Amino acid sequence: MVTDYYSASAEFYELVAARRVRTSAGPLITALSGVDASHGPVVEIGAARRIPPFRMLRERIGEQSYGWWTEADPVGGAVMRWRMSWKVFRDGELVRSASDSYDWENLSSNSSRLRRG
Repeated sequence: MVTDYYSASAEFYELVAARRVRTSAGPLITALSGVDASHGPVVEIGAARRIPPFRMLRERIGEQSYGWWTEADPVGGAVMRWRMSWKVFRDGELVRSASDSYDWENLSSNSSRLRRG
């Protein structure tokens, strides 16, 4: 059986995915325009330091307000633990929430996992 990590948060991701692409695409294209892509893919991996909780998005749809918060802490070595929480409010009252967390290993160009041959 495959573990489904996304069902609880899929609705929230879908809510913000198109908006994130619209608002991030231009700045990312500009920022990466001078990168030599022949060395391989560019992946944003963050930094191995604590990232305090911050709101990624707040969106009002009809009578409900959706919020997405994220934070991260170093676990050890190059591993970060990311935590996301999504909350839905109606008239200032919490209607429901969902949360998720995962560990992310930051790799460097010196990592044996990235070496060829």
